[in-house]
Amino acid sequence: MIKTLRYAFVAALMMVAGAVNAQTAKAAKTEKITIEFYDYYKDFEKQGTNKDVVYLSTPLEQGGVKIVFDKSTGSAAPNVTFYPSDKKNNPKVLDKAYVKLFGGDKNNVAGNKMTFSSETKKIVSIRLVGTNSTDWGEFSASAGTVKFEGNEKNSKLTPVWSSDDAKTGVSNVTFTISRSDKDTKANQVRYVRAIVTVLNDASGVNNITVDNAKKGVRYNLAGQRVNESYKGVVIENGKKMIVK
Repeated sequence: MIKTLRYAFVAALMMVAGAVNAQTAKAAKTEKITIEFYDYYKDFEKQGTNKDVVYLSTPLEQGGVKIVFDKSTGSAAPNVTFYPSDKKNNPKVLDKAYVKLFGGDKNNVAGNKMTFSSETKKIVSIRLVGTNSTDWGEFSASAGTVKFEGNEKNSKLTPVWSSDDAKTGVSNVTFTISRSDKDTKANQVRYVRAIVTVLNDASGVNNITVDNAKKGVRYNLAGQRVNESYKGVVIENGKKMIVK
């Protein structure tokens, strides 16, 4: 009878360990962070002769995601351009703004760079929504895969980037805006928002894993805690072993 109870206890412990690990596997959930460039930059001091431009010299940070814009060898500096709505005739339309990135200068094909990164989360995908008035160049990523959504006229209106592994994501990815070749004019892209999908542990149970449990805590088959000098069959971190 005692032997049967011991085996039942071992089985129960193993079931608990499996349940905790299963919870841990499900703990990684995704979260979408929508960055509206107008909302973020609307209170920044505008620059330029027409006072409708903000040059992107400082990183954008929202929801644990940072975006850094780099002129690199672009034909012009990255900026946010504001354009007013027709409030008089259509008061429901709000003021808007778009991030404008440029292809290479006359000596280079590659132009502006845009890097997404996070110190606390892993980035799984990024969707950039563009405007209809875009002179498209080439759009490439330092890692992962880029696909494009849009109609036939604006076939590259919405680039959608995905990491190579959706279960792990990446800490950072850099996009480069380029001209098609050195003979074409300096292309540019315009984005009104970025939708970033990250892995997010919303449940907080991933810290309660068997593998992360305190090592050295052992139990005998009767469920009693024993020290390291105990000899015989013990259970440590959900695993049964024999100590001689």
